[in-house]
Amino acid sequence: RQVGGAGASCVSGQDIFKALFVSVPNHAVMHTQGLLLPRDSPIITMAKDMMKMLESVRLDDILNNMQTLDTASISLGEEEIPEVDLRQYGIANFNSTQGYTGKGLVELY
Repeated sequence: RQVGGAGASCVSGQDIFKALFVSVPNHAVMHTQGLLLPRDSPIITMAKDMMKMLESVRLDDILNNMQTLDTASISLGEEEIPEVDLRQYGIANFNSTQGYTGKGLVELY
């Protein structure tokens, strides 16, 4: 059994596969969008570790933990915006899917 994905991005200078796609073969796949997380970030590492245990972890638990760990903010002009509000994730395994869209994405774009 396999889980895969397809995606597109307006981010220039990035390999689309490396920028969007995070997988744990034979378990789950996640797509990221919006403000991208570095693939070596503790948030992505935690998500991949949890995706390996999907028999005992729900997809929404992974997304909730990612949002809890995502405490950085970014300055846009004079405004500080939490980075979690600028992110978007989709995650899927063999049985279900979950998604998250930060509330600041609409305002930013």
